Parts: sequence; C-alpha cells; structure tokens
Amino acid sequence: MPLLDRELEQLLRTFLGGVFVLPVLALLAQSLLAPLLAFLCFYDQRGAIKEQLKDYFEDEQGSRAAPAHGPKLGQMLMQLQVDKTLGYYVFMLGLAFVVAGLVEEFLKFWMVQGACCCGPSRRGCCCKSLLCCSKNPSAPAFTAIKRRQEHPQYHGALLRGWLCHPSRLLFFHRPHANHAFVVFLAVVAGALGFSVMENTAYSLIAPTFTDKIYTAALRSISSTPLHCICGGITGVRLAEQLLEHRQGGGEERGTSAARSDLGRLRTKLTVIFPAVLVHGIFDAQLFLLMILVTDEMEEAHPTRYGVVLPTILSLIVLVLSFVYLRRKLHAMENKMNETRYIHVAVDLESGERLGAVNGDFDDAMDFFGNDEEEEDSDSNDESLGTRKVRSVFDM
Repeated sequence: MPLLDRELEQLLRTFLGGVFVLPVLALLAQSLLAPLLAFLCFYDQRGAIKEQLKDYFEDEQGSRAAPAHGPKLGQMLMQLQVDKTLGYYVFMLGLAFVVAGLVEEFLKFWMVQGACCCGPSRRGCCCKSLLCCSKNPSAPAFTAIKRRQEHPQYHGALLRGWLCHPSRLLFFHRPHANHAFVVFLAVVAGALGFSVMENTAYSLIAPTFTDKIYTAALRSISSTPLHCICGGITGVRLAEQLLEHRQGGGEERGTSAARSDLGRLRTKLTVIFPAVLVHGIFDAQLFLLMILVTDEMEEAHPTRYGVVLPTILSLIVLVLSFVYLRRKLHAMENKMNETRYIHVAVDLESGERLGAVNGDFDDAMDFFGNDEEEEDSDSNDESLGTRKVRSVFDM
C-alpha cells in the first residue's frame, strides 16, 4: 500500500512522540499510581514497612551510600518483608494491569487520538483536551501549522500543537480507502518508539556492561514484540471504529461522528481493553512466577526458573496475542475492501474521478483547514454520498 508523503511524516512524528513524549508521561503517571496503590494495599502493614524503611536508611547513612534511585531503589523495595496477604496479590495485579498495562496502552492511544490547545481561544482547555473524556469531543489540534504560516503571531502555538499532530491522521478530511491501515501503522509506530526508549533506559541503568547487554537483548525479544502487538491491537480496533462510521455502521456517519464517538471515555476504554488485557497478563505471569519461585528453587535450578520457564510463559502470551492481532487485521482488510467498493461505486455513478479512493489528493486541498468549516463540509459530503450510494444500489 503506497503511503503519501504527509502520512509518512505523520508516522515519523508519531514514532518520535513515542520515543520522547510517552516515556515521560508514563513515568509521571506510574510514579503517582504505584505509591497510591501500595498505600491502599499495604495499609494494614504500614507500621512494619515504616520500621523497615527507617532501619534501611539508617544503615545506608552509616555507610555513606548514594541516594536511593534507579537499581538501588528497586533493591530497597525487594528487601522489604511484607506478608503475602490478599492486599499483596492485589498490589501485584494492580501493577500489571493498571500501573503498567492501562497507563502505557492509554498513552499509545492518546498519542494518535489525543488533542491539546493550539490557539488563544482554547487557553482553558488543556486538561480537558488531554483527557478527552468530556461529552463534547475534542478537536484535532494541529491547525497551528497553517496558523504559523499565515500568522507569525501564532508561532508559540506550534509547540503546543506538535505533540497532537497525529490526531490529524484520524480526522483527515475525505481520507482514502487505505486510511484505516495508516491509523493502524501510526499506533504501532508510537508503541515501537516507546519500546525503544524504555529498553534503552533499562539497559543504561544496569550496573555492569554485561548486564546492560543482557538486558538489552532480553527486552528486545520480549518487551518490543509485546508493545508492538498491543499497539497493533489498539490500532486495529481504532481503525475499525473509523471504518464503521465511514460505512454508516454507527448511529451517524463520517468524520464528525467518529470524532464524537472517540471523544467518549467509554469508547476509549473499549478500544484499548484487549491491549490492556494482553499487557497485564504478560506482566502478571512474570510477577506470579517471581512470587512462587523461592530463592532456594532458583539457586538449585537457575536456568530452569530464571530463563526457560519465563521464556515459555512469555512466548505463549505473545503467540496467542499475535494470532488474535492477525485475525483482526484480516477482518479489517475485508472492511477496507467493502469501503473501497462503496467509494468506487459512488464515483462511477457520479462521474467523478477515483483519486479520493486511490489516495491521489490535490495539493491545494485544505489539509490543515478550519475544524468548523471541515465539519460542515463533511456533513454535506456525507449526505450527498449517502444519496449516491442509495441510487447505485437501487438501480
């Protein structure tokens, strides 16, 4: 499938957003959620944990140790002795499905669908646009490009709108029939960028050079496929939402309906739920293995419990999720073919050229046009297209 230069640029920007933006946002969110989850799950053991932390820091101060961060923080947390109560297992599941799965998969979705403020008339909507959970749908934000070209005073708006540039990928005016596949690629690109930065960070904080190489290799064959598969699942489900509106599968049809539907929190959670489930299961089985395998078992059979068993369990999750993704891709391809046939039928009946179907867009098209004007033109084009489709199939 040939991609336009604009689409290639959007995919590159999405990848760079996954590299530089998503890890920072994920770190902030997880740094807030993990302590809150620990406080709720270990509230009954707070006294014992407080005493252990006090003793740990007193011993470290006596040895003039460095501040607890990076691997040292993880070592400190692993040394905590907590009772394996119900709260302990809830904490592990919360880490897997909420702190890791939900946060990271939602950010991958947000990188493509999200919007933020890009003009003086939207100064008070940053949080609303970031969350995109209001009843009123958030509008795509990258009209700042055109504003900067036409009005130099909007130069500062470019920075605020750049992060949300891929949202134009979803709400492109009159997209071609392969548009759904481009949306799928955009989510995968963001997931791949996030995985690259995450793997790099984990490798750099490893204590020795051998550990750095081992960590990089291990995460490249496990974490990278996981993020790409989960991103692909989200991308497919997101593309299906757009195809349903283009085919008239929902209550409304077209760009405005898709924008409104994807602006609802319920729709967002529905789209990312399978990816969150896969991500959570992948992490949960590793956490469960860490709980069940004792130090004595690992010392007696280090290869079996340290390499073989985790690899087998991880491969099972990856293979099953890849099979699911492949089936969803096949179903999306069938929907794309149906949409392509409808557009061809409309163009043949109306006598128009097939450029909009094959991706031959006019360079003079208002790609970064006004959103309000775009919605009006969308509704007119969609009503006209609906009448044409009916006339074709009523012949």
